[in-house]
Amino acid sequence: MKKLILTAALLSVIYSFQAQINVVPVSSEELQIKKNTILYSLPKAVININVCVETEYFFAGPFHKYADKYLTIKNVKTENSVTSEISGIKFSVSSEPDANSTYMIFNKDNNFNIGYCRNGVIKSFGFSESSDCSVIDNLILNIPQYHENGIVFTDLSVKRNFTNITDTTYKVVQIDSVFQKIPIYNKSITSKEFEQKAEEAANFIIKIRKNKFKLITGQFETEKPPKDLKYMVEELDKLEQEYMSLFTGKTIKVKNEFNFSYSPYDSLKTEKILLFNLSDELGITGAESSDGEPVYLGITNHGVTSETNSFYNRQTELKEKEKKTGLYYRIPGYATVSVSFEGIVYAEQNMQIPQLGYTNYLPSKMFKNKKLKILFDENSGFIKTISNE
Repeated sequence: MKKLILTAALLSVIYSFQAQINVVPVSSEELQIKKNTILYSLPKAVININVCVETEYFFAGPFHKYADKYLTIKNVKTENSVTSEISGIKFSVSSEPDANSTYMIFNKDNNFNIGYCRNGVIKSFGFSESSDCSVIDNLILNIPQYHENGIVFTDLSVKRNFTNITDTTYKVVQIDSVFQKIPIYNKSITSKEFEQKAEEAANFIIKIRKNKFKLITGQFETEKPPKDLKYMVEELDKLEQEYMSLFTGKTIKVKNEFNFSYSPYDSLKTEKILLFNLSDELGITGAESSDGEPVYLGITNHGVTSETNSFYNRQTELKEKEKKTGLYYRIPGYATVSVSFEGIVYAEQNMQIPQLGYTNYLPSKMFKNKKLKILFDENSGFIKTISNE
């Protein structure tokens, strides 16, 4: 009977030893590849920044010199110009495996299940549950659009481009011994002066306004208003704006979207990173370009796991006595992410950044339990649930 009890106890010890696992970081210098090893990673956050830049091209009107004289419009811009500004910023976070938090699981018998995301990040232990992490794998194109050519102003006048000039000369003829001077009229065609065209365009604008006024105030040629009255007024507005641009100029706006990605390193506290330079003519330029003003990405670690870090760091001696470790998991950190330009914060958002938190491990003894089931959050590496069912 004693032998039977001793044998059962010995088998129990052997089984307990086999049931335990030992998890070692891949970066460990003492790591030796053995049989029955399984690889998994914890996730890290990648910050994706989408920046929308609007470039405005202004082209001065050909009649800008006469805007005040014929339409009493003052302070009209007289030179072409190009300006760019940030019109929108969006943040998003995606996950990818953290090379600095990749681990090997050593176990004599592969008698457990592990569920993975498609990128190799651990999802579950004790049962298989696959899941897709929030990974951005779509093709992103950053192809800037520019308006390189100028604008052709075609509606310079509603009248013909030539005018008749009558030149009078005199011819002396003799009639009944009397000499008389007879006028001779010579007609020629010549191009109109530029100012003449400007005056005609201004007069046409006034005519448009007069006709539009009649429609709005009900001065119709018939008793009933025309069915397409609203359409007629809208078309007159468009025509007036087109002719006004001959004096005030035209503006064309081009929008470009640019995408950037950055993954904070685990020891980051406060960081200010040059994203790009913003140039009026070129929009977004590279960080190596001297053209434009710098736009910065700022990251500030909230340090929410600092007390946790201090607590576990005080357990150094205890950790050294512990020969085997269970699965590693994360207590995620948080950070404030911002984009600033010329001292102005254009966008700011608080984000969960797992790698800024604390990486801990479960006791190896826990894994003696065959029914142990652990569910991880695939985007942060945090343990969501632990159960025996």
